[in-house]
Amino acid sequence: MTAQLRNCWLHAMFLVTLWSVTLAESTPDCTAESCTNRDTSNVEMGGPRVPRAAASLVQRKTSHHMMENAHNPPVAMAGQQQRQQQQQQQQQQKQTKKQVSDLLQALGIKAAPSDPKDMGFKMRDMPNIVDILGHLPSATSMVSQAKQSLSRDIKVAICSTGHLRTFSLPGMYSSLSKHLLRTGPDSVDLYLVGHLGAFRGSEDAQTTVQMDGPATADDVQLTQALGHLGLGSDHVEHTSGDCTALEESWARDGITGRVCKNNGNFMQMMWLDHCVHMVRSSGKQYDLLVRMRPDVGIFQPFPWDMVSKDHVTYMQKDAGGRVDWFFTVPWSTIDTWWDPISAMYAKGFEGLPDYSIFGNDEMLVERNFPVVIVRGAHSAQCWRIVTSSELQSECAQKTYAGFWEQLHL
Repeated sequence: MTAQLRNCWLHAMFLVTLWSVTLAESTPDCTAESCTNRDTSNVEMGGPRVPRAAASLVQRKTSHHMMENAHNPPVAMAGQQQRQQQQQQQQQQKQTKKQVSDLLQALGIKAAPSDPKDMGFKMRDMPNIVDILGHLPSATSMVSQAKQSLSRDIKVAICSTGHLRTFSLPGMYSSLSKHLLRTGPDSVDLYLVGHLGAFRGSEDAQTTVQMDGPATADDVQLTQALGHLGLGSDHVEHTSGDCTALEESWARDGITGRVCKNNGNFMQMMWLDHCVHMVRSSGKQYDLLVRMRPDVGIFQPFPWDMVSKDHVTYMQKDAGGRVDWFFTVPWSTIDTWWDPISAMYAKGFEGLPDYSIFGNDEMLVERNFPVVIVRGAHSAQCWRIVTSSELQSECAQKTYAGFWEQLHL
């Protein structure tokens, strides 16, 4: 249980317990003749005040009454049972008070004076317990907070590989920062392998891409985007994206025996594998890898609490496929899940990744994420979000309103 959830429950327990103690102490649980052991200070917590002279008179009458019944066994036994009940009630009140004291200590609240006259409140000033509980977070909310807090303990590496295209749009890089990097767990590091120039490999790209990426690494808009993200040269690599560039990357990674193929699916997976090598050689320890592309937009805060810590988390997409341009991989499964995929493509495999890399269902879990391929300033493939009408609708509305052109701070 996280500290935030624990403290919330402790506050709730404290309020409920304090209310029950106050109610118990202010509610008469004996008659006038049997209240000889009642602490008169309790009267000041609530209920009608009893003058001390009257209380003294009641005590004398009660003592006389007990002496008269001492030789009457049934009455004496009843009186003994009554005293035992009173002692049990007093013991229970002491235990309850101790629980309050322990809760106060756990919450870091200074304990109130033992004399109720110094506590500064009356029973009528105590809040209604229903009102208290009504203002506590819901169970669903608290579970969600607990999950978010658990995700705060992980370190994330994001591999963004592919042609830059719409990456330089203000809404793209600023929402990437606002909705993904800054909402992340303990730490989130972005590794960018961006291909310069125009490239439209797939049939879909040939008909839907509306914006080509910058032609050079010193492009003003690209420089502005990298500056906004705070990316240095150790996390950024600009390439042409062709076989020559890929072979040079293999050489830097110390990889031999591979032969490049001018195939879009092959190139996509091999460039991702190169980014994984960048992460591995960084010297940092990560718990999670996120795969994305430079032309993928994040249109609302990313739900990190939905990401599995021990399964590959993917999205469903149109035509029965699974999204290959955004998924997460627990770093503990890099060797067992990703490396076999990399080896398969390195041997020349050319199959579509969205139908090829998600074959082992036992290692997978499906989720919905607020991510979309952005083809232009007012063009995003929101229709590919097929399992959440809410996300699809929000994506379309924001795209129409110029979300990708706007700077989000």
